[in-house]
Amino acid sequence: MKRSAGKPGKILRAAAPLILLSLSAAVWAVLPAAVRYDSARYAELVEAGDGYFGKRIYLDASECYREALDVDQSDYGLRIKYIRACRQLGDHAAFIDGCEAAMAAEPGKSGAYEELAGYYYSSGKYTEAYSVIGKARLSGCTAAGLSELEEKMACTFTDRYVFVSSALDWHFAGGRGYAAAQTDGKWGLLGNDGKKLLAFSYDSVGMYDDESGLVNVSKDGEWYYVDLRGRRRLAPGSEYEYLGPFSGGIAPACRDGVWGYIDRGGREVRFGFEYAGAFAGGIAAVMSDGSWSLINSRFVSLTASGYDGILVDSYGYATAFGTAVALRDGMYHFVASDGTESEKGFADARLPASSEGYAAVLLDEGWGFADREGNVVLRTFFTDAGSFSCGIAPVGKDGGWFFINEKGERVTPEGKNYSLCGCLSPDGAAFAGSGDCLNILLLCAFSDG
Repeated sequence: MKRSAGKPGKILRAAAPLILLSLSAAVWAVLPAAVRYDSARYAELVEAGDGYFGKRIYLDASECYREALDVDQSDYGLRIKYIRACRQLGDHAAFIDGCEAAMAAEPGKSGAYEELAGYYYSSGKYTEAYSVIGKARLSGCTAAGLSELEEKMACTFTDRYVFVSSALDWHFAGGRGYAAAQTDGKWGLLGNDGKKLLAFSYDSVGMYDDESGLVNVSKDGEWYYVDLRGRRRLAPGSEYEYLGPFSGGIAPACRDGVWGYIDRGGREVRFGFEYAGAFAGGIAAVMSDGSWSLINSRFVSLTASGYDGILVDSYGYATAFGTAVALRDGMYHFVASDGTESEKGFADARLPASSEGYAAVLLDEGWGFADREGNVVLRTFFTDAGSFSCGIAPVGKDGGWFFINEKGERVTPEGKNYSLCGCLSPDGAAFAGSGDCLNILLLCAFSDG
């Protein structure tokens, strides 16, 4: 059977309208939203939304912006308007969803990150705020607003209400801060989050040693050692007038006015000092024949000659953060762990409160701050001061205490002073309060809030 070739020209002419319709649909599908939307309708919605927002009618504003986004989602500025309207409205779920959608659509732009991080910060959700800032950094955002918020958060405290009447220095052990504190006449241990790590049931409490798991305590006239559950673990004998914290397997002790060291078995390993401090980093302060020196754990002196005094903290540590402060001829000098001494001395000084932070020193004009080499890095006019930790230091002026940053700027809100505030622990906690009641202030960077 013979096949007909047909009439191709006529067939093509008949099919042309269908082909054109198909092509038009295909082109429309791939055109950007900005090309195919109703520009008049879009402009009308945005104008109406701006009008409602200006009048603080946030529900209608958010609805207009959302409808405009349905027309065109490519306008990043409109996304920001929408999420701001949602926040003002109090629609937190829509606000967060809008921020996350904007971050996904334009990960390199900072607006939505700033909005969401600021929201979390103002809500006290600091972990979430830091997470958003971290995502922004990973996306390459370096906006000034994010940096300013990060700097602000570095100096923002949350309250941990513990209501103690007094507290001693913070000590860092096993990756966390510990401090002895007193309430109702009894002593215990607190962590930086305010949690009780050792029950408040003792007449005196020393410091926890994470290697041995022991804390030195006294009760009813006897010093002994307990674990953090309060179980009695080592009792060298009632003849000891004092037992100090363990470190490296040895602890200071005082018997009949003579100081020395015991091991974990309660055996005396070296006695005969007029004073013996606790070891930190393998170094301790001791006094013999009226002269002070630093020794290592083999009881070998690290300093060429003796000092008139060496500062120790509440638990007897002289080098908790690697540097000692020693008195010679009326001036205090910084002494490194190898025994080298800063050339410059000061009329008075405080022990360092961290491994890197500046130490408080007394200058002619008042208390200021110096590095470990004795170089003055911050001159201030405060009447008292503690050393820096986490970039913050407590200072006293005009009868009140507050905190400053390393620029010397006040970070405690204006008008709010404390009767007392202490140095921060390396994990961001400080005791502060008024009258006879102290609470813990915790930097939000270390808060799980």
